[in-house]
Amino acid sequence: MKKNRLLLLVLPPVLGLFLAWEIGALRGRPARSGGQDFDLLQKVMALIKNDYVEEKNPVETMDGALKGLLNSLDPASCYLDRKTTGRYLEIQKAEARDTGAVIYKAYGGFPQVLFVHDNSPAAKNGIKTGDTITEFEGRSAAPMSLTEASLYLKDNAGTPVKLKVIREADTMDLSVERTFRLAEAASFSANKDTAGILSVRSLRAGAAAEIRKNILPTIKSQAPAKAALIVDLRECAEGTVAEAQKVLNLFLRSEQ
Repeated sequence: MKKNRLLLLVLPPVLGLFLAWEIGALRGRPARSGGQDFDLLQKVMALIKNDYVEEKNPVETMDGALKGLLNSLDPASCYLDRKTTGRYLEIQKAEARDTGAVIYKAYGGFPQVLFVHDNSPAAKNGIKTGDTITEFEGRSAAPMSLTEASLYLKDNAGTPVKLKVIREADTMDLSVERTFRLAEAASFSANKDTAGILSVRSLRAGAAAEIRKNILPTIKSQAPAKAALIVDLRECAEGTVAEAQKVLNLFLRSEQ
């Protein structure tokens, strides 16, 4: 099949990290060198070690500094400690289940529920779009990154998670099962004068493989020559940039 053109209704944000070491230039004064910034960090660490009222573990203190630095860049950037990184990698490679609630979180704020999948545990517990989650398992959600908060909603074993949810003046303490999984990450429908519409609902781990196996053969056999494929991402609010790249590569690589 000749290569199809690709038309996106909604592009997921391309998230990049830019670390400005020369902070002084942003404040209208002469920029410090990278070495001076590291010297300042070392001085702060020394003050905490020598003068703080309680003795602090230097590794934990540095972790806290890195967490604040990276979490404040943008909602998709985060710093995860060793334990949380292990859980993140485990969730990515397995067919994890979740509550069915999709959240968004800005730095320093509480997670907001973007939407709730029908017939999911979150929906059955009364969680609604616009609700605020203030605690996961008794931990305040405010210091967490979006990635860390989202991990609480996922589990490979399907165990429940305890949430504190606020809606206007009401507070709800809920125990929500993590057993929901979309049956299909994407679906395909024919559309006149195009190669069809690929509706992507999740960019979870394995989404590209699902599309390659279940949908790509249909597109190849039915698409008119040089017709545009419409990729509809309007209902997709979760997944990873890496998986999005894999999906796009199904259609952009020359061997396809």
